[in-house]
Amino acid sequence: MKKHFLHGNHINTLKWLLFALFVLMNIGGSVAQVGKVSITGLVVDELGEPMVGVNVVVKGTTNGTVTDLDGKYSVSVSTKEKAIFVYSFIGYKSQEILVGNQRQINVKLMPDQEMLDEVVVIGYGTVKRGDVTSSISVVKTDELPKASTASVGNMLTGRTPGLIVKANSAAPGGAIDFSIRGGNAPLIVIDGYPISPVDDQYISENVKETGNKLGSVPMDNNFINLNPDDIESIDILKDASATSIYGSRAANGVVLITTKRGSEGKVDVKFSASVSMQKLYGFEDMLSGQDFMCERNKITREIWMNNNNVYPYGTREWEDSMNASILYPYTEEEISKFRGGTNWLDEVTRTGLIHNESLNIKGGSGKTKYLFSVSNLSNDGVVKNNSFNRFTTRLNLDQKFNNWLKGGVNVSYSRNNIDNVYGESGRSGGSQFAGMLSSAMEFNPTLPIWDENGNYTLNPDDRFGRPNPVSFLDAQDKSQRENILATANVELTPVKGLMIKGTVGTDIRINERKSYLPSTISIGNQESMYAYIGQNRGESYLLNLMADYKLSLDKHNWGVMGAFEFEHQGQNGTTMINSGFPSDNFGWDNMGSGSRAHPDVTSYKKIGERASYIGRINYSYDNRYLLTANIRVDGSSNFAANKQWGVFTGVSAAWKIAEEKFIKNKIDWLNDLKLRVGWGQVGDDGKLTGTDTYFTTYYYAFNNIPTAGLGLGALANPDLTWETKTSFNVGIDWGIFNSRISGTVDFFSSRIKNKIGKRQLPINQEIMEIDYNLSQVDGNHGFEIGINSTNIHNRNFKWNTNFVLSYYRNYYVKRDANYVLGINETQRQDVNDMWQYVVDGMIPAGNPNAGALKFKDLNGYLRDDSGNIVMVNGKPAYSGSPDGMIDEADMIYKGNSTPIPFSLNNSFEFGKFDVNVYFYGMFNNWQKNSTYTMFAGNLQNVALYGENTLKSLANRWSYDNLNSSIPSIFAHVESTAAQRNGYYLEKAWFLRCDNVSLGYTFKTKKSNKYFSSLRVYAAARNLFVITPYSGSDPETDSQAAYPNSRTYTFGIDITF
Repeated sequence: MKKHFLHGNHINTLKWLLFALFVLMNIGGSVAQVGKVSITGLVVDELGEPMVGVNVVVKGTTNGTVTDLDGKYSVSVSTKEKAIFVYSFIGYKSQEILVGNQRQINVKLMPDQEMLDEVVVIGYGTVKRGDVTSSISVVKTDELPKASTASVGNMLTGRTPGLIVKANSAAPGGAIDFSIRGGNAPLIVIDGYPISPVDDQYISENVKETGNKLGSVPMDNNFINLNPDDIESIDILKDASATSIYGSRAANGVVLITTKRGSEGKVDVKFSASVSMQKLYGFEDMLSGQDFMCERNKITREIWMNNNNVYPYGTREWEDSMNASILYPYTEEEISKFRGGTNWLDEVTRTGLIHNESLNIKGGSGKTKYLFSVSNLSNDGVVKNNSFNRFTTRLNLDQKFNNWLKGGVNVSYSRNNIDNVYGESGRSGGSQFAGMLSSAMEFNPTLPIWDENGNYTLNPDDRFGRPNPVSFLDAQDKSQRENILATANVELTPVKGLMIKGTVGTDIRINERKSYLPSTISIGNQESMYAYIGQNRGESYLLNLMADYKLSLDKHNWGVMGAFEFEHQGQNGTTMINSGFPSDNFGWDNMGSGSRAHPDVTSYKKIGERASYIGRINYSYDNRYLLTANIRVDGSSNFAANKQWGVFTGVSAAWKIAEEKFIKNKIDWLNDLKLRVGWGQVGDDGKLTGTDTYFTTYYYAFNNIPTAGLGLGALANPDLTWETKTSFNVGIDWGIFNSRISGTVDFFSSRIKNKIGKRQLPINQEIMEIDYNLSQVDGNHGFEIGINSTNIHNRNFKWNTNFVLSYYRNYYVKRDANYVLGINETQRQDVNDMWQYVVDGMIPAGNPNAGALKFKDLNGYLRDDSGNIVMVNGKPAYSGSPDGMIDEADMIYKGNSTPIPFSLNNSFEFGKFDVNVYFYGMFNNWQKNSTYTMFAGNLQNVALYGENTLKSLANRWSYDNLNSSIPSIFAHVESTAAQRNGYYLEKAWFLRCDNVSLGYTFKTKKSNKYFSSLRVYAAARNLFVITPYSGSDPETDSQAAYPNSRTYTFGIDITF
């Protein structure tokens, strides 16, 4: 039976909530049809075009419908009631019409400019878009294309200014890095609940032992648990005037996720389904069996020639008689007759498949509104035995008890099951234990999968005893992650303008990973039959009490908010490792039956608490001048008692210039112009603490009996205090030609002080380092541009364009007092500055190290009479002339490698068709072709150990190719890592066609009898990339990393 990790009381809670939903949906039984008439009509917009999905409801009842694909509707009403129809649609003014004796009512709805000024979610409240004073971007999920991806995170790539989304892994459910304006990971808040990611060190990080390495499982911790169809909007708070209200965890920005809720009127049921096919692309071409044999012979000759000083590697002339002295691995006859071999990459990869289903039900009466959803996604990756499966369900309930009291409950549950690629897909950190894909690339292509005895073939020449790539498919590496997020709130409005709200909630995350390496996988002299179990659990509990008061006096509008918030967080985890089991049938199910005398068992526990006092004041005058000020006082258990409280403030102001008399109604083409200015400060209190932070365990043998002991692992610093970030932002919102063209421009800068870091202690101390506040000051500055354009808008054709560009630079304002500058470093310097050695071609034939990279000797260190390096202003000084050595003094500045992201989105509607074409890319992107570097540095292994290599490296510098620009097989021996990295660093700017979709909405009389809307669509993701980069992908490339894929999707959306 499949095991789930939520406790029984959590499952029971879900059962009762589902039962409550069933009762709510059946309230209001059937109504007799006696004495009823049918009212029909047509609803059109301001252009006279039929409107689909307009709510038509009899006022004060739940009786109603929505308009069909022709804009038509039909509602039955009693002849005895004085029915009033209410026509409503988001972004349009509602209308109320008395039915009377009418049997057909046609209506034209007009845009509501106030409603079009969309509501923006800010910290602990909402404001209209026109009243925003800070730098906030909004993404509506209906603006995102249907994409064949498990995560909303992937769908956000390039969609809004300032938000940088980078995929760390192309694996199903793989990790995604988010950053706002060049910072670290932002705080994620879901329906008002701040999400704290579980420390996955026992689940997703590397577990390293002598002779064994369990690969990491990079996971998108926050977005991967969400069903994209559940999300209403995503608001990104970028400057500190907006984020300071979230205090200590908002130093890197805040992403606010608001889920959909129920609505009054007819029950709305929407079902979506899609199926996708994934095709591997862009992977490096490896040598085939016969080509490998030729290349292995050639490299064998090159090594012999180099060892025997034969030209071009030395000075001796080549003589044909020397050929007899070389022990070639293969004869010419063996090569010419060879017809076998294995394409190992083909054996471990496949066509991926994704299927995704989602059901969304929402509705409600005047007092009760509900939304229920359930979804299932299954993704079989392009690597065999690798898959990701996600199940989610959600229930959002809102209940109005009377005119002054209402409440709500939000409950969501998700379960992710992952079959991981054992040992990672690639090679990391120079590990001798390569992953499946790395092994598939390196394994000898002349060998078959199985030997004559039916066992997996091994390479007899492999120095590490690398396993047969196909044998990895026998390994098991499974993860399961469960999450339940629940909140409940009560809201009172005792007097006009005053709202009092209390919210409680919990976020529970339970993770487990199990891995087993069976006896069929041979890894040299390393352990087999190796089992690992890792488990962790994270829980947080939240209490928020808030009061909000709004008052309008003539042209003055005030808003005051105050709140108290308390959060408790706890985490614990356990790992178990054993090996040498009596049978593979045991796997991880009987950890005690392994052969280790002392199986490894570890565990940890961490706790932390935060208490906060929050306040905000909003003021506006005459809808022209706006001011917002907020304060948050945070208390953290991570500091000493006298340092636990931090005060963080923010203030922002806006001037609606377009509302001034000298512009309004005088400049017809300018309809929106607003200047925003903001300043704020946020803090960081570091990570959760626990006993394992300050203590460490050790073992000592007394009388040959191991005895456990406890020692000091770290020193607490009573003077450690809050790290603070101060930000400044200036922005302009604008719109012209009735907002046919609109956009935002923001300029920003920030400084980080009291940065929490490590300080080295004297070597005679038991503890070598301590946490302390660096004197280093970090800075950040940049700008963002977002432009929206309605190019064409009429009944027959609509065309909209969106363009986004972000530019930022991180830099050092001042280095820490204990930091020793290098010769190419300064106190104030940009992060990601590139200093490189200058390649001066190859060392010519006939010289020592011929064919190796040649670097220019441009400069040297200034030295005193004793030969010591002279320091000037705290850093080494240049001599100003070559010194016969290649070192850091010879490096030159090549620029800054911080990328500049941008995107371009075009959407079209014509007739019943809709088309979306989305591009994104990065200027100034640089990438080291690490896969190429890995193989180029190991070319001699082709001859020595029978390892395969890239087909492109066959064109390297050698005795029969002296004009090649690719270094010889000996190049890496004579150059440092820094020199090689500079040589292999490439321009990797790119323009990616990320998504193209084509949809068609059916409009037939027959279909309208069964559903109100039906749309079918086809989409293609990751169609092509334009880039000068020579590797497999300019974003995700690393040493034989999980391959990228091209995805083709077919889907259907039905609304009943």
